[in-house]
Amino acid sequence: MKKWLLSLLILIQPALANEESELYTITIGETTFNIPTPKGMIRITPEMIEPYLYAEQMNAQDSGNQYYANYVNLNALIQGKEQNCSISTSKKAIHLQMSAAQIKELKHIFETQFSSLLNSSEFIKEIEEIEQNRINVNPETTGMQFLGTKIISIDKIFEDNNSYFFLVKKSTTVRELDKIQTEYEVSTGGMFVVNNKLLNLACFAEADEQGEQWVKETLLDWQKNIVQSNQQNLLEKAWQRLVSSIAKDN
Repeated sequence: MKKWLLSLLILIQPALANEESELYTITIGETTFNIPTPKGMIRITPEMIEPYLYAEQMNAQDSGNQYYANYVNLNALIQGKEQNCSISTSKKAIHLQMSAAQIKELKHIFETQFSSLLNSSEFIKEIEEIEQNRINVNPETTGMQFLGTKIISIDKIFEDNNSYFFLVKKSTTVRELDKIQTEYEVSTGGMFVVNNKLLNLACFAEADEQGEQWVKETLLDWQKNIVQSNQQNLLEKAWQRLVSSIAKDN
């Protein structure tokens, strides 16, 4: 994806100069959220035809989640690397108002599942299907033969009363003509609850020291900024309701 995505993004870069400072509005059920752009990234929009279609095709492989936005690090692409993030929610949770008990139960599921995922053939099969589909829809990997994926490690990186995030390291092996090559990827992901709604974040990078640090810092910083942006939004709405109530009483 790097070549055609990079060439297109460079062409439209001037129009996106202020993207990082802008908030993108999404609606989950009946709740509206202001989503800040992850630091140093730009949101992939329908005007970026090929990157947008690629992101949509990738999102479609994950039938259990509803995706709202995908982001890419343009500076990393210029350096020949891919770094991207996405925000989504479980389709089952779109109209659900998460209670404290439900949040606790969901976090418990995360904790207990991850202890066994490394040895789960079902989980490996699911990851391999995603990787196979990624190769199939990527214009730059046409003709490659998928040989397999290995989960190297899964580790928790952050947890509090409303969130749970983890880091995954994996390798993917492919054959192109007579050459076999293995690529290593590191990603962060997980869940958090804002205004009683479940949100999922994920960030991906190549698995070197810089990539691992980047996915951790970018995801946790983004999560913090989303919470802050929507706490402010909640306070503003409460203030507006109070002013409206006072006006009616008078």
